[in-house]
Amino acid sequence: MAMYQITPMTLTYRRHSYYQQENELLPPKVAVGGAKYSYNFTKTFLAEHVDSFPHMPALKEDACARIFIQDLAKLLRYQESVANKGLPRNSYVVLVDIRSSEVFSVGHVPDSINIPISAELISRDGQPTSPQVQMLLQHRRRRESLTVVVGPNQAATQKFCKMLTSLHFLHVAIAHGGSSALSQAGMLCATL
Repeated sequence: MAMYQITPMTLTYRRHSYYQQENELLPPKVAVGGAKYSYNFTKTFLAEHVDSFPHMPALKEDACARIFIQDLAKLLRYQESVANKGLPRNSYVVLVDIRSSEVFSVGHVPDSINIPISAELISRDGQPTSPQVQMLLQHRRRRESLTVVVGPNQAATQKFCKMLTSLHFLHVAIAHGGSSALSQAGMLCATL
């Protein structure tokens, strides 16, 4: 039930029915309490982002659902507000960035997990190959977890999503526009 209440519209997107008031897509004027997840959606970015969403034939070829960057930002802000209020978490958004470690350190979304596409997730003896993979595997088979994959290109992201679904991740989505859309929206920060 909790996942249903916060399911973004883009996971059930249809081009002819997607409509939101412009002010619903824009960020709040002031980030309350120094919010961790900042973003800057210009009207131009929003228009281009929605227009770049593929038509149905292309969507059918995707391994997983796609999520608009602005819906991802809303989920991350919701998750942050729940944590700040000390409330129990009824859902989890797990952001997996599959770019190389070097590129990840230059700019990434806070709290995202970096697992390069070239990395092996599970060793031959069935063990996670890194602490990052171990963190990710904690969300496997969890109904209340949404795993969102961010990648450098569509082919790499699709490949990683297929790997996650083969490992029994229940809810996997692709961040529409990938790392370039996150960068344009001002959602990336550097590793300190």
